[in-house]
Amino acid sequence: ANLFDAKTLQYPDWAKPYGIHVTEQGTKIGFVALTAYFPLTYQPNGWDIRAWQEILPQLAVDLKKEVDVLILLSHLGIEDDFRIAEEIPSIDVIIGSHTHHLFVDGKKVNDTLIAAAGKFGQYVGEIVLTLDGSRVIIDKKAYTFATEEMISYPEDQAEIESYILEGQNRLKALEVTRLEEDLPIYVPNERSLTSDTLRAMKVRGQTTAAIINTGLFLNPLVKGRIDQNDLHQILPHPMHLIRVTLKGSDFIRFVLEVEKNRGFLRRFPIVGMGFRGKIFGEIVYSGFYYDKTNAQVLWLGEEIDPNREYTFTTVDHWMFIPFFPTIEIAGKIEFLFPEFIRTVLGTHLKN
Repeated sequence: ANLFDAKTLQYPDWAKPYGIHVTEQGTKIGFVALTAYFPLTYQPNGWDIRAWQEILPQLAVDLKKEVDVLILLSHLGIEDDFRIAEEIPSIDVIIGSHTHHLFVDGKKVNDTLIAAAGKFGQYVGEIVLTLDGSRVIIDKKAYTFATEEMISYPEDQAEIESYILEGQNRLKALEVTRLEEDLPIYVPNERSLTSDTLRAMKVRGQTTAAIINTGLFLNPLVKGRIDQNDLHQILPHPMHLIRVTLKGSDFIRFVLEVEKNRGFLRRFPIVGMGFRGKIFGEIVYSGFYYDKTNAQVLWLGEEIDPNREYTFTTVDHWMFIPFFPTIEIAGKIEFLFPEFIRTVLGTHLKN
């Protein structure tokens, strides 16, 4: 209900703000769905995303007049779900997602039931609503069941593996290039996956500088035929590039944040941020340099002008993690769609 076509400012043809399902007993159940408010990622893809506060309060009032039960399908996250339950009591049930939270037996906030079944299909859920003869809810319960405790059938596993194999074979059929030498993940001052990716990022971002962490690469590339499956194996993340512009003084602060965290992040495990590699790894610059001896940041060998703007390319992950707050606080950020980072690297290797 909060996603619109950016050109028409209307709902797309395939979407509507709500749906009403009538049961065999004649109970009317209203459904509203909302997704997280990320304008930086939606707008470049042609969507106008609205905050739930602009849409839901009035929609809930209007829809509640037409239905016996009102259910919100929320991809907003746990904090917003709790807030909505507090502020909009006309919503009977919130089925939550986005933050991968698990409520084993649901959560009650005032009279609203919040249900959530974790992530990755590890649980399935059931919601039981009991209504009286006047179709008024008199009881609400939520249950979850761990899928690992369910009976597993060999034919199901065989079907799953067949889909994985088919996908891999399709990717293997798409040749990218042929390498004349191995590409290790990172070797200082030598050609590597890291150095090639930094060059590819600068080309895609149309910048003279880029920065990346080596933990993103899961494996090196071995010389010979390289296909799309190889790229997917080394960079499986659904990660895009961003172009960041900072004023010189802010750029210096950003580099100092990086240097302060460099040692800590080298072996830091990446957990709870989506799969972005096993560890953060080494941080590598291209186009700028930190002179430790003089505690000075140099851009293409020149001193930074505090009042001038500097633009570099990095991965979107860097905007979301808490270690480099200057990017989000002070940066002008542009997401570079539609390519994933592996696509950008593949184009570079092909050329």
